[in-house]
Amino acid sequence: MADNFKLSPMARIRVGPNSRNKVTIYTRTRVTGPTGNPPEYSTEILQFDSATSDVATVIGVQNSSSKGKIIWNDSASETAKKYQSTIAKASKNQVNSIKDDIATTAEEKDALNSISGSNNTAIDSGTDTQGVAAGGQGNQDIDTHNTHNRGGANGGEDNTEDVGTEEKLDEDVQDTLNNMVGAKSGTRNKFDDLLVYPTTLRQDNQDTIWFTMMEYIPKKMVDSAGGFGGNDRGMSESRSIGKVCLPIPGGINDSNNANWASGEMNAGQMALARIALGGIVNGFEGLAAETVSTLEKVGGNKGEVKNAIAQQIAGAATGDNKALMQRTSGQVINPNMELLFGGPALRDFSFAFNFTARSAPEAKTILKILRFFKQGMAPIKSTSNLFLKSPHTFKLEYKNGNKTHKALNRFKECALKTCSLQYTPDGNYATFEDGIMTKYQMTLAFTELEPVFNSDYSENGIGLNEIGY
Repeated sequence: MADNFKLSPMARIRVGPNSRNKVTIYTRTRVTGPTGNPPEYSTEILQFDSATSDVATVIGVQNSSSKGKIIWNDSASETAKKYQSTIAKASKNQVNSIKDDIATTAEEKDALNSISGSNNTAIDSGTDTQGVAAGGQGNQDIDTHNTHNRGGANGGEDNTEDVGTEEKLDEDVQDTLNNMVGAKSGTRNKFDDLLVYPTTLRQDNQDTIWFTMMEYIPKKMVDSAGGFGGNDRGMSESRSIGKVCLPIPGGINDSNNANWASGEMNAGQMALARIALGGIVNGFEGLAAETVSTLEKVGGNKGEVKNAIAQQIAGAATGDNKALMQRTSGQVINPNMELLFGGPALRDFSFAFNFTARSAPEAKTILKILRFFKQGMAPIKSTSNLFLKSPHTFKLEYKNGNKTHKALNRFKECALKTCSLQYTPDGNYATFEDGIMTKYQMTLAFTELEPVFNSDYSENGIGLNEIGY
């Protein structure tokens, strides 16, 4: 039996009446099923504001009676409705890219093909006046991430145009780097919606720690504005593939660090830097002008300034500036030493949990929790076994009842680096009748994927009366 639902890669769809008047629609398809006997599936079309957005809006659905046609809801734009066949084709490609993960039998695959329209010779799905429903010529450009399938619905050829924009170049490069491979069949992408230990844990009025496993999404190299700073990493619930709720253990802490180191820049280095900056900013003329200006300043000085610069130049010829000045004058030029910021540091977190099963059903819950972390941190093989994809990541959160804990730190998205299990924590081997251990000890070590920044303390609804990060 396949997982209950699967989220497809994102598609970048360019639509419009002509090449100069196109808009971009970003979609993913969420497939739910199989359910019942005979098996049935349903799909939801999710629209995003950008290729890096984590906020999704359901704009339409497909089911066993739609035969590939999208049933729009009130959130669908007129543009989406107008180019329905193009979006339906993108959705069909998305479903095909994850088919092996959610349909394991011939009967299931037939049912999945039916809702996506893959069984049809043409998708009768809308009002595209310039559509590409059956491989015809239209003014649409579909880029389905991971699959990069640009063919028509029946193997025909799309009128796929090179958009010729910086945005498209950036996205194509990113897609090539991050999404060239799919996950091997059998990869688990859905865990229990919520696992709780102890099973009697009162979540509403007890302090707890939550671990939400997230579908890993690489950070884009360029931001949405076309710069080079990169996009912020979000932790939308749309990426959640399972949760665990546990009591807060003892020994919790956090440590925020920044890298600072001493730096030096003497007068000679400052002069050379000024000359170099003049050339970079203003070209050859700026280089020449700054060189002349610097030499005039040196030549116009008398006494120790001129002598110091001269010894710096002479020392450079010998390869040891300090030794020459020390030998001749018993002094060194002022290095202008200063402590300089070298960059942020990533934070590490570790937690230790003791599990003691009080019943056989609770022992099975513990077993699921242990597997949740062990399997979630495992790397993912590609379909060809040629590549390894990043493991799933984790969202951590302290909660006070049903609310975020204000008196404890918050977390950035984390990678699970270590999951250590002790099967006989008290030194005794004891099991239930089915072989499950009566006690386990688990130690988890996480590292955040990105540093904490000053602006993080005023974002994500963090108030002034909270510790924040």
